[in-house]
Amino acid sequence: MKSNSNKILLLLLTLILITGCSYFSVSGELNNLNEVSGLKNPKLVEGELKINIRNIRLLQGSELTGHNKKRSIPEDTQPALKIWSADINNHSTQKNLSQKSYSPYPYRFETEPENGNTILYYDLSEELKSKDSIIITRKFRFVSYEYELYDFNNFDESIGLAEDKLAFYTKSERFLEQAADLEEVVRSLSLESDSEKQKVDKIFGWVRDNMEYKYPPEKRGVKNAFATLQGDCGQYTYLFVTLCRIAGIPARSLNGFYFSPDKIGYHVWSEVFLTGYGWIPVDPTDKDGLYKINGHRLIASIGNNFKLSGAPSWANFNNSEVEDSSTDFMQLATMVISGFDADITTERNIISFKEID
Repeated sequence: MKSNSNKILLLLLTLILITGCSYFSVSGELNNLNEVSGLKNPKLVEGELKINIRNIRLLQGSELTGHNKKRSIPEDTQPALKIWSADINNHSTQKNLSQKSYSPYPYRFETEPENGNTILYYDLSEELKSKDSIIITRKFRFVSYEYELYDFNNFDESIGLAEDKLAFYTKSERFLEQAADLEEVVRSLSLESDSEKQKVDKIFGWVRDNMEYKYPPEKRGVKNAFATLQGDCGQYTYLFVTLCRIAGIPARSLNGFYFSPDKIGYHVWSEVFLTGYGWIPVDPTDKDGLYKINGHRLIASIGNNFKLSGAPSWANFNNSEVEDSSTDFMQLATMVISGFDADITTERNIISFKEID
């Protein structure tokens, strides 16, 4: 009887940790009751991310030098494969990450200090010489939540953003350039006497009224998004984030996936920081995405323009997914490839997806 009682007690404690403590397992500036008030409908999710590199064929001799020359890579560059990937960490709508596994284990883990991302790094250049296939697999488990900020009367004056973070998340940067034509859009919205919430409301409405969904976009970044007023979720987000920053509202991208049995695919959305409330998700691609998102998604990284150590000096956006040792955003993998042919695919797999009562 004592053994059975202990087992029952252990099960109850486990359920409490999953359904109760998960609401409070938030670090730093996200640990506030206003955020908790918006979380609902928790789901226990087990997932897997894979990178498949199959049928590897190394290039040699004149084929190698010709390949390098065509891609503006130094002609004597040997076959190389470098991969960076954002680790899946706790965030506002995904908590209690556990049972994380990596195969093969990353060469190193790096902290990207500006946004707090953890970046995995693999240099598989040597493996190319002896293998015809390389598969990278990551598995994890977490509690996923829907979010809706439904009570704007629940203001907490202690929730604010430090000056350095305020400057960082309102600055102009690559792919989020604050040009004069975008400043004119913000002026046209007459935001001077509006609250932070009213400013975000108007900017969200302008983006929704003026952007048209198109995939793939002609070119990445807010310049193209505004010039064409067309684009995918990333382009919607670039435009929304940039307009918010011009208006003085801290804003940033969330890069990840739709992640449920109903829909699996890449997705990008955003967060804005409202004084008294904290970081609040906004999905500008979704007409109902103002301060509200479903729980069927997975955040891989936060922000843009991540510095990556180990990137070769020749890598640029014409021959790689890296330029000036940085990448614009990161979801499943960012690669630098040279000197070989292969079939490269990625997978985002749901292992289990369960409602928590």
